[in-house]
Amino acid sequence: MAKLRSFIDTRIDASSYHIEVGKILKNLFPAFTLWQEYSMETKENKDGSMYRVDWFIKELNLAIEVDGQHHYVPINYENNEEKALDDFYKRIALDSVKDKIATVNGWYILHIPYWLCQRPDIIRSKILQILSKEDE
Repeated sequence: MAKLRSFIDTRIDASSYHIEVGKILKNLFPAFTLWQEYSMETKENKDGSMYRVDWFIKELNLAIEVDGQHHYVPINYENNEEKALDDFYKRIALDSVKDKIATVNGWYILHIPYWLCQRPDIIRSKILQILSKEDE
């Protein structure tokens, strides 16, 4: 069984974007089970320790990733442009793997870009849009 952290156990090292989206989700879905750092189990990774999604709403089968700037452009944290580019490509590959795992698990997945992290109206709209696809 995957190890879970509840909303209350917000990571100390979580980004401000991650924390803000968690608060929005808690307000939008107060009756639902909201998990942080939810493990993504695979055939090769039975305990789910290798991959995690930022947030997971169990009742909706919805995985939510909060995508900071480093998901969109290389960020040169160490004054090493080659490493920044390499890290960026690794991030893209990791995002792709996580999307595929979510699909295999039968989950919806929503990526929330950092510039929308303080827009509960848009986040709610995006979630409802994803869930409405189930009815089609």
